[in-house]
Amino acid sequence: MIVGRLLVCDLDSKKKNNKMIKSIIILIFLLGLSWNSVQGQAAEQVQVERPDDIRLEQNFTQSELSVFELNAFKERGNQKLNDFVEHLNLLADIKLEQAIRESIVQSALQFFNNQESLIKTIVADKVTQSETIADYLNRLLKDKKNTTTFTVEQLPQNSSMQKDDNGDWFWDIQFQLLPTKATNGSAFFASVTIFLIKTEKKFGSQTKSIWQVFLGDITLNTNE
Repeated sequence: MIVGRLLVCDLDSKKKNNKMIKSIIILIFLLGLSWNSVQGQAAEQVQVERPDDIRLEQNFTQSELSVFELNAFKERGNQKLNDFVEHLNLLADIKLEQAIRESIVQSALQFFNNQESLIKTIVADKVTQSETIADYLNRLLKDKKNTTTFTVEQLPQNSSMQKDDNGDWFWDIQFQLLPTKATNGSAFFASVTIFLIKTEKKFGSQTKSIWQVFLGDITLNTNE
C-alpha cells in the first residue's frame, strides 16, 4: 500500500512538473516573441507549437484519413485545448509586462480558425454572457484583478467525429475547468467544438493542402 501511494504521489508530481515546464517553455517563447515584435516582426504570424504537433499536421496531406489518423488528430484536439488553457493561465499573471501579455493574446488566437468563435457563459441554464474569443481575450488582457488559473479535467462524454459537406471534420470535447488551489474562482463544466480542416500552407516555394486542428466555440457552464 505504501509503495502504491508513493507511485501515485510520484505520478502526480511528474504531471505538475510537466505542466510547469510547459508553462516556462511557452513563457520563454513569448519573451522572445515580445522582443521580436519590438524589432518589427508581426505577432500574428507566430503560434506556440510543439515539434511533434507540427509534424503531425504537416505530414497528413492526403484527402482521406484512416481511423488511426483521425484518432491522432482527436488527441491533437485535446492538446490544443490544454495549450489554450495554459495561455489563459499565463494571461492571469498580471505581473507580467504588458507586451508579453499582448503576445500571449496573439498566440492564443492562433488556436482558433475564426476569431469570431464564441465563448459563452451559462448560469442556471441561461446564457449570461456571450462574446467572441478575440473580445474575451482582450478583456482578460485589460483585467488587472483576474488571477484565477485552471487545470483541465477531461470528461468521457465526448461526441464522435462528424464530417461536413466540405469534407472537414468536427467533434465536441466535454471537460471541467478546475481552479487551482493557489487561486480563487469558480469551477466550470465546459465544452469546446474541435475542427479538423484542410488548409493551404506554403512550404518554401510550394503550396500544399494539409490537415490542421482548430478550436471553435466554447461553452462554460456553472450552477452558481
